[in-house]
Amino acid sequence: MPYHSENNIKADFDAIYTAPTPYAYIKTMAMLGYQIGEQAKPFCNAAAELLIKKNPGDHPVRMLDVGCSYGIGSAFVKFGLTFQEIVDFYASHPNLNYSSCTTETRRWLSKKHTVLDLVTIGLDNSKPAIRFALDAGLINVGITRDFEKLDMSTSEECEIFQKCNLLICIGSIGYVTALTLSKILKHFGQDSKQGVGPFIVITVLRMFDPIPILQVFEQFGYHVEQVENIRLPQRAFIDRKEKKKILQLLRKKKIDTRYWEDKGIMYADLLIAAPHDQFNELLQKIVSVPHNNRMS
Repeated sequence: MPYHSENNIKADFDAIYTAPTPYAYIKTMAMLGYQIGEQAKPFCNAAAELLIKKNPGDHPVRMLDVGCSYGIGSAFVKFGLTFQEIVDFYASHPNLNYSSCTTETRRWLSKKHTVLDLVTIGLDNSKPAIRFALDAGLINVGITRDFEKLDMSTSEECEIFQKCNLLICIGSIGYVTALTLSKILKHFGQDSKQGVGPFIVITVLRMFDPIPILQVFEQFGYHVEQVENIRLPQRAFIDRKEKKKILQLLRKKKIDTRYWEDKGIMYADLLIAAPHDQFNELLQKIVSVPHNNRMS
């Protein structure tokens, strides 16, 4: 399996993705200083804004969030929430049962003004996470599928992928590989009925080789690049053991960790993709985004 050895030295969070509600997920990520979702948000927003500008009309953006867990990507991009707002909300509504938790989340979201007019489609292999994201109103459409196995898309799922024009995958590469992306890209954006797009925004932890990810987008006709001078913090190491093993791996790959992972934080690079004739416009939009983690 791709990234098998890397995943073996990285902390395993499978258990917190399969609980009925996101309490354990939010609590654990907060303890680890989870940042990647919020750090990537302005870049996802920039891609969505460019699609809205270039493709006017009702709901011109249909965003597929690959590895969406409990719909947190949509909370960031569609609803404009910060991670601290999410943490505070669930901390103030502790231990609600499933029905009450989804109801309270819906009520909370109804008081928020969506910052971007888009339809969000969540894809994840966790049935409980997708169920919650749908019932809580965090996503509009949910797909439970593990494309890392031999699962193939249903005809309905193919139609959903065909109508999407923005793909984001934030913090999920490693669990998600080129195998999953190839099964999506076979159909992705083919029936979006718009002149501009599809666009892709992905983060890849530096411990994972980005080349297979770059290659799969090239295989399906996209221009794809790692955006220069942008490096995003993902989360703190869970303990000294994880830090030691990942630092050893990075140094073995001759990756300089002195100003990055040595600080005790895992870092990811930003990849974007678009049709060849639209890539430069997307790139200019992305690099114009103000950001605190630009590399000198």
